[in-house]
Amino acid sequence: MNSAVKNIVFWVVMAVTALLIWVVVKNSAAGAIQELSFTSFVNEVSRDNVREVQIAGTDVSGTLKKDSAKFKTTIPANYPDLYKTLTEKNVSVVIKDSSGGSWLSSRELCEASNSRAGVRDPRKV
Repeated sequence: MNSAVKNIVFWVVMAVTALLIWVVVKNSAAGAIQELSFTSFVNEVSRDNVREVQIAGTDVSGTLKKDSAKFKTTIPANYPDLYKTLTEKNVSVVIKDSSGGSWLSSRELCEASNSRAGVRDPRKV
């Protein structure tokens, strides 16, 4: 085989190998779960960059709107303003009972809080 052909084959193999390595690294980084500080989490919610969250006690995991990146954080045990902010920003919220009970959606949570406050659902009159 000619040395020029060997050179071309070598560089094509090197380029394909580099491309495959890049694809594998990019895909493995995309699946990583990013650890956010509570402050960063609140900032992302304020910027309307949080798509959904799952809350189990003080542990929160979720998905950002930008790049669908996964994240997790820890929130204070008693911070009711967070739920208000999440609702205002139209974040899909799922609350898991930290004792291992059932899942509650944000709608069920809202209905439960309204019933405790004496607010009646007009659809159920």
